[in-house]
Amino acid sequence: MLVNAYAKSSKLSRLMLCCFVAFLAALIAWDNIVNPHIIQLNTAKAYAAHTESFCKKGRQLDAITKIKKLEAEKLNIDSSYLLKRLFNLESAQMFFTSIENLAHQNNINIPSLKLLAETPEEQEQSSKIGVSKHRAALNVVGKYTSVINFLTQLSQYEQKLDIASIAFSTKGERVDCSMIITIYVTEQGGKK
Repeated sequence: MLVNAYAKSSKLSRLMLCCFVAFLAALIAWDNIVNPHIIQLNTAKAYAAHTESFCKKGRQLDAITKIKKLEAEKLNIDSSYLLKRLFNLESAQMFFTSIENLAHQNNINIPSLKLLAETPEEQEQSSKIGVSKHRAALNVVGKYTSVINFLTQLSQYEQKLDIASIAFSTKGERVDCSMIITIYVTEQGGKK
């Protein structure tokens, strides 16, 4: 029937029918062949853009990590230097006992060596930072050059050592020198 209807139709109708069939075939081909490729290409472009964004963020994070690692290494070096400059509990005990030997080597006498207690504020601060101050009032008697040599040797300690409130008085040829010695002790590597 369709064949008969097609055969009886005019040339223009046949042409229109062929154009319509060709249009339908092109539309179906577009939907089944071309359009999936376009969707896939758009998806690939979006994936590439996201991948580039993630790579850029990764490079930024890597650079930040390297900077933080260098900062951590610098802090580690600084803290190890600081720990070398501080007394530990054992070396602090040895220091106060070695003062007598140092005085004996310089031919001076120590009439008094009195350890001073920390104030409550200092105790609170030292518990926060882990470094405490140990102070001693020291009085030495000897010849002037011997006392100066003694003070020079004290100031040459590798660890941090403060000598304050130095007062000199003379007793004939002998010099009486009183001072307050402060050392800084870290609680690492020992028990209180």
